[in-house]
Amino acid sequence: MPVQMLAPEMDQIVPMDLDIERLGEGFGGTNGPAEGPVWWGEEGYLLFSDIHNDRIVKWSPEDGAGTFLSPCDRTNGLTRDPHRGASWPASTTPDVSGGGNMMAVSPSSPTATEVGS
Repeated sequence: MPVQMLAPEMDQIVPMDLDIERLGEGFGGTNGPAEGPVWWGEEGYLLFSDIHNDRIVKWSPEDGAGTFLSPCDRTNGLTRDPHRGASWPASTTPDVSGGGNMMAVSPSSPTATEVGS
């Protein structure tokens, strides 16, 4: 599928002749979309939240897409801390105070540690 450029500034980031590749199917749904991608360039994979299916998906060119962490409190976005080597998913599931939770996820071991709300 071709790139549809909506802002001329994107020419500096995405070449117009680039084709978009579909990485997989079955993500997202009525309980939320797939979002919050974070690229681990040194490891060669992408993590993103599949909110509807309550999982974090890992995609690599070699292995394709698969579940990295489930359940994951319906995380709705990821960022990373290159200094600590962790991914930081934000949860949409309210805690007792009504807010969501932050977790730390090690890229080498798909386990989540709650770090606050």
